[in-house]
This record gives sequence, C-alpha cells and structure tokens, in this order.
Amino acid sequence: MTVTVTDDEPPVFLTCPSDRTVNASAFNCNQIVAWNLPYAISDNCGVATVTEDFSDPAVNPIHNYNFFNQNGSTGTALFSAGVTTVTYTATDVNGLTSVCSFDVTVLDNQAPVVTNCPNNAVITNICADTPLPNYTGGVTVTDNCTGNQSITQYPAAGTLLGDIPGLNLSEGQTFTVTVTATDLSPNYLSGSCSFEVTLVND
Repeated sequence: MTVTVTDDEPPVFLTCPSDRTVNASAFNCNQIVAWNLPYAISDNCGVATVTEDFSDPAVNPIHNYNFFNQNGSTGTALFSAGVTTVTYTATDVNGLTSVCSFDVTVLDNQAPVVTNCPNNAVITNICADTPLPNYTGGVTVTDNCTGNQSITQYPAAGTLLGDIPGLNLSEGQTFTVTVTATDLSPNYLSGSCSFEVTLVND
C-alpha cells in the first residue's frame, strides 16, 4: 500500500503591515518611511524563502531582511512621491506561496513657487487684433518635485487685445496677467505670480 501525503497548506504571515500615507519631506520629493517587518511566518512543513519586493525599483531599503529573525524588527526605506507597493512572498519547502503586501503613499503637499514675473511689461501696438505675448517662458518655477508642473497664463498667450474683458484699448490702460504653475499630482497644488501690462502707443 502506498500512502501519499500532500502539503496543501501555504505559509501564513502572522503579521502584515498596513497601508501608510505620509507627506514628502520639506523641499524634497520623497520621504523615509518605517514599518514593522512581517514575522512569525508559520507553515506545517517549513518555510524555505521569503522575498521582499518594491513596485518602484528605485527604492533601496535601509535594512537587511532576514525572515528567520524579524520579531519586532523595523523596515525603513526612502520612497519617492506617489504610491509604492511593498510585497513579501513566502514560499514553503513544497513550493506553496503566500503574499503579504501594503502600499506606501508619499504625498506631494508642497505647491510650486513662481518668481521673476516681468516688471513694467508694455504692449506698444494698441490694436484689437494684437495678440497677447507669451510670458510663461520668462518666469522661474521651483518645486520640490521638479519636472512635474504645467505652466499657464491668464489671459492666455495669443488672446487678442480686443477679446480681453474690460480692456478698451486706450493709451496708458493697464490689465493684469497671472502666470500659474500647477503640480501634476493628485492634489494639483499651484503657485502663481501676477503683474501689470500697460498699453503704450509707440
């Protein structure tokens, strides 16, 4: 008689970290996050390996993960703004697996700063069909997360002077232009600067 014993019980994580959300550190686009490493992995036949993976390959943990001795240990890593999934996969000696995962969300809560708006901007061709210049290229935008902003102006570049509300195209009249930089992040924070444009006959 042949008796076959089959292992159908995957490993069990007795603890698994919960999702966590933090703000990016001041003037940076990242944050150091700590969590309790999963431990006390049980299995009827024995655990062979446990791997630790990050959905963002740029994350470098500031700890050494050894699943055989993690009771009370803390994991630490530097996470960039956005959502990163941390995954632990336990595999027992018979190839059965179990997964523990959680998300780390780093919020970009710092608005862009717009400086170097033009001083004493003038338009010398006072005609209804004169287009408004593009002033966005002359401003300076600084932000903790660089390269993640849209820059707009109001009234928009190319708007005809005759289409700007309240403008009667008289010598010496002024109107306000606002340049705004907006984070392309979930909270869409923005910063702006405004300046006056004067109509002057040349």
